[in-house]
Amino acid sequence: MFTDALNSNRDFKKENYLRYNLYLIEKDWDKMKTLELEESKYQIAFNNNKCGGFPMLEAYSLMDTERSKSLAYFTNSNDLFSSLCLSHLMIQEGRLDDSIDICMKHSKSYFAINNLAISNAKKGFVDNAIRLLLQVKRTLLINNHPFIGSLYVNLGNCYYMNNEYDEAINYYLKTNTMSDYVDRMLISICYKTKYIEYVERCIDRIPDLKKYKIEILLTSKKFQEARDFAKSESLYDEMIDSFKAVEEDEIELKKQIKEMEEYRKKKKI
Repeated sequence: MFTDALNSNRDFKKENYLRYNLYLIEKDWDKMKTLELEESKYQIAFNNNKCGGFPMLEAYSLMDTERSKSLAYFTNSNDLFSSLCLSHLMIQEGRLDDSIDICMKHSKSYFAINNLAISNAKKGFVDNAIRLLLQVKRTLLINNHPFIGSLYVNLGNCYYMNNEYDEAINYYLKTNTMSDYVDRMLISICYKTKYIEYVERCIDRIPDLKKYKIEILLTSKKFQEARDFAKSESLYDEMIDSFKAVEEDEIELKKQIKEMEEYRKKKKI
């Protein structure tokens, strides 16, 4: 149902998105407005300090700081953009059923399906969320949709929630929206699942990731390797607290091991 609706949407033409990508690269917001795509409104909102022209920008900018004002604006507006922002606010407030109700009214919008999938995942219906996202993946790929990277990130999140780490990493690696946020999220996933090799491949791209590599090595009890790497990158002093914390853990661990060994000896006696 969702795929058919997306394919019937005239906005999903390659030419439109080729123009969109071009205007995005050139940061030509005036031309982007003429496309009248929902993606254009989102992108302009994300850059609201550089451009204007949409009445909902002020409300959008208040979503995190003055939520009640933003909520009131979007509740009283009927356009697609406002509905999607309202859905986003509902997700933030944990009103997942309300978000789902809003999204179901806009089955032609990828963003609505995206929010619908997120809502389902947060309700614990992760398999259903994955199904929704996979339904639209082919359409987005065929139409050169600029937000295919966002879909990959959300698929990665869902697979991670399902403890399917290989699939999660696979989709994270595919994303074409490798922002600093996404990279940090990737490292968080790698941290929890001990994908140290992937972290090392990221090191050259973002200098800050060196700190994450050190933390992962420490978590993996590779204390000496972490210390040597930190010193080689002149990060040891900056991360001294992390090393101290691990040293304290090591001392406590050795203490526990010693107590257990003594207990065994006494038991044998």
